[in-house]
Amino acid sequence: MTDDLELYHQLFQHAPIGIIRTTLGGRLLDVNPALAQMLGYRSVEENITAIKNIVSELYVDPLHREKLLRITAEKDRLLNFESQFYRKDGSIMDCRIHVRIARGQDGGVSYLEGFVEDISQQKRTSKALEDSEIRYRSVFENTGSATIIIEADMTISLANTGFVKMTGYSKKEIEGKMKWPAIIARTEDLERMMAYHFNRRKFEENVPIEYEFILMDRQGVKKNVFARVDMIAGTQRSVASILDVSFLKKKGALLQKENLRLRSALKDSCRLGNIIGKSLSMQQVYEMILRASATDANVIIYGKSGTGKELVARAIHDMSDRRDRRLVPVNCGAIPRELMESEFFGYRKGGFTGAVHDKPGFFDLAAGGTLFLDELGELTEQIQVKLLRVLEGGGYTPIGGVEPCQPDVRIVAATNHNLSDLVRSGRMREDFFYRIHIIPIYMPPLCERKDDIPLLVDYFLHKYDPSRSIVLSKGELDMLKAHDWPGNVRELENTLQRYVSLNALAFAGDSYGAVKASTKKLVHDLNAPTLHLREAVRRFEKSYITESLRRHGWNRTKTASALGLGRKTLYLKMKQLGITPQPDAVLEITRSGHF
Repeated sequence: MTDDLELYHQLFQHAPIGIIRTTLGGRLLDVNPALAQMLGYRSVEENITAIKNIVSELYVDPLHREKLLRITAEKDRLLNFESQFYRKDGSIMDCRIHVRIARGQDGGVSYLEGFVEDISQQKRTSKALEDSEIRYRSVFENTGSATIIIEADMTISLANTGFVKMTGYSKKEIEGKMKWPAIIARTEDLERMMAYHFNRRKFEENVPIEYEFILMDRQGVKKNVFARVDMIAGTQRSVASILDVSFLKKKGALLQKENLRLRSALKDSCRLGNIIGKSLSMQQVYEMILRASATDANVIIYGKSGTGKELVARAIHDMSDRRDRRLVPVNCGAIPRELMESEFFGYRKGGFTGAVHDKPGFFDLAAGGTLFLDELGELTEQIQVKLLRVLEGGGYTPIGGVEPCQPDVRIVAATNHNLSDLVRSGRMREDFFYRIHIIPIYMPPLCERKDDIPLLVDYFLHKYDPSRSIVLSKGELDMLKAHDWPGNVRELENTLQRYVSLNALAFAGDSYGAVKASTKKLVHDLNAPTLHLREAVRRFEKSYITESLRRHGWNRTKTASALGLGRKTLYLKMKQLGITPQPDAVLEITRSGHF
């Protein structure tokens, strides 16, 4: 008997599992070293001394103790009861308890004896796996495409909501029952898919396969789909992501038809947007605009000053997918060098002295749209480096900012320089040049497309004389065609605006000739028998006031005094007659400081 007691004592002391003895009322009688250590005590004595009543001091939830007693009393023992104990430091230990009732010789209950396992790590692992499963299930269910898991025998073992919607079958009909080939409509697609699918299993490397096929849903509707199939490492399973591309096929067909229609229409078209012309060189420009608007690649527009480079940039933007966002034009030559970085990339409040609020840069303003960089050749090498980083996907950081910005901006640039010459002379970085020079468009000067002059004349005359009361004679039109137009379309527009205002044709720098011709034309008009009196008076009044304004340097105060009119009356007559200062007059007004 003594030997049995000694053996039991040795087992109690050295058992790797925790052992506890308590009274029915919850008084702690004994614990073994293993349990004391689990609970964070240095010895059994410290453990027993610290815990007077296990119900209030050991159990995290005292109701667990009541439940344990109730079940144990019914069954005489309790196995695999899970609860939580407080450790010495206040932390919580998840545990599994096995309890038996120890009875005396009279059959009465002497004490409760329990075996305690620390399952905290198991709980944490189980919780982590559960959380991981929930996360992966959420990703699987909410991925943008229909996704399935395919077993080695081609059975679909798992299908997400996207696949259910795409096929029209329920999860119960799919998972574990449906074969992957069952939804493939055409035999040739099935043969190609099977060849791909089984062929790749012969390779050790995990290389995904991609293919298109026709899928037939539950209602018999056929859909063009694109599938990507990946092997799951270490298994014979595959995961397939399927994308319905039917709408893309339809959209592609419609776009192709629309593209053909536009190209056909352009052969006889005399304009694209606000760009006027039907010469062969302009037809080539229209073709390049169409191509550029279909992509997001950077564009560089070459052309002399006044050829309409900004109109080309706007046409590309208006015909692209970015048409609903902003086109932000930037004259690079007008930005002071020391302000270029802040203008392009903006700054944050407190970024430097005087930065009292955040200021968005050009890239912020053009987010999702197009940034038009006019006079690109005027950019400094320092800003070229920073722009290059943006173009290469590195983004930028506003002055005083800490978070980098990744702009979604399309770049369309323009220049009247030969950028290759700038690279050779060292004024432009070669790497920056190659990032900008993706789609080049060359705008021809007006002297190379004189066949377009009659169209441009008609457009500008209607713009400045909506009533169309002024018509150019054949001789005047011949004069326009014979001119070299160094200022290109801009010079032609200014010339026609001056013609409408002065009733005389005069080129830049020929203002005296214009006034002289105007007087001669006016006399001719007044002698014309078909001219109505009201129109004759109007023309005379307009010519007379315009000549008086010119003589007085377009100073309205002096002109009004000379004509015996009030300054406000003169202003109203100028507005009524459509009299506006010409470019040389504006320069004179600016110098004099008054109008």
